[in-house]
Amino acid sequence: MISKKFVEEGVISKAYLSEDGYIFLVGKYPYSYKELYRTKKYMNLLESKIKSVKIPEKVKLIKCCEEYKYGALVYKYIEGQQIGDKIDKVDKVVVAKTILEFLNELHNLDFGWSEDSFINEEKRNFNRNLKLLKNYFSNEEILYIKNYSKEYFCLLENSEYVMIHGDLFEDNIIIDENGFVVGIIDFSDMAYAPIEFEFVALRKLDKEIFENILKEYKYFIDINKVKLIDLFTTINFFEYTQFWDEKGKLDIIYELRSKGLFNKLYNFSCSYVSLNEIDKVMILYKNIIENRYTTWNEYYPNKEIILEDINDSNLICVKSNEELIGIVCIGKEWNEDVNVWNTRFNNPGTFMRIGVHSKFKGKGVGDILLNYVLNELKIRGFDGVRILVDSNNFNALKLYNRFNFKFFQKEEHFDFVWDCMELKF
Repeated sequence: MISKKFVEEGVISKAYLSEDGYIFLVGKYPYSYKELYRTKKYMNLLESKIKSVKIPEKVKLIKCCEEYKYGALVYKYIEGQQIGDKIDKVDKVVVAKTILEFLNELHNLDFGWSEDSFINEEKRNFNRNLKLLKNYFSNEEILYIKNYSKEYFCLLENSEYVMIHGDLFEDNIIIDENGFVVGIIDFSDMAYAPIEFEFVALRKLDKEIFENILKEYKYFIDINKVKLIDLFTTINFFEYTQFWDEKGKLDIIYELRSKGLFNKLYNFSCSYVSLNEIDKVMILYKNIIENRYTTWNEYYPNKEIILEDINDSNLICVKSNEELIGIVCIGKEWNEDVNVWNTRFNNPGTFMRIGVHSKFKGKGVGDILLNYVLNELKIRGFDGVRILVDSNNFNALKLYNRFNFKFFQKEEHFDFVWDCMELKF
């Protein structure tokens, strides 16, 4: 038997590298074999048709057996590494150019697939997932999603269709030691779909690479359509969590809320706080102080602090129908007396005094606010974030973990024990 080394774990399979240079994608769940079978079919179609980069070749499907309970897919290993952590060390213009060459090749292929087949499959997927989501959203929210889906299906019926890869995340882009893109892997999401589907994953890869691809791509890409597709592909992904623990499922629920799924329902919006909203901020602070985990009191934060935050253009809020329901102050990191920071930032930012109104707890307001804050800090030129979080505020700690903040150490300051957390951009 050929020995294999574990490489990484995906949604439907675990990847291993054999000593003779083959990748084994080993199914994890009962539905994995169906997905692996479909990937094998796609790879057969693409054979000899992509010239710009290497793609998996010599692909073989192993049926369900004693060794591979849920089947496996085997293909020749592509020498190189995932772009991942190396993304800031590559020539992003050159990377974008190679990805664009690949996209032009793939998007020009025609296998005679039907637009109607894709639309009907999406409708079936949506209906299955909507039933599962009833356990996590209110009846009002489920009805809203159902009505909102009309906009999504209208988009599907009035779009330009091409062959897409569908999953161009950093894990699926292979570079060589010089930083050149040499391979693309994982074609399990390949489909004949609206062009905008391709840009859902690409939008999360890297801003500069993404903008260079958009600039040179032959069609105009509507980012609002990309965002809408992102929402509904996340909804249709939910059924894949059926074998996950409850935490994994809730992460998807929070992800949907943070992407603004219910922004129109609750009329959520983020903005900087103005001077004429000081009294509204004080009302919100008073509500937050009643939270069992808050470190605030009747003397802190006060009007003087609010006025300073507003004048410095550092106070951000979330509103629902003009009511302030979430608040946070952002700025340059100031915790110089905390000496536990692990990552060396050139220009660290921070945020503090973050809170959400009690009646909007559990509706994703914290996720929406944090998404907005991190984007604002990036715009201001900060290369990372450092924060202190009350060690007893378990909901806040879960929020920051979802956004990949790293915990380093507990510190005692201001008569409280804090978790020191960081996030590198």
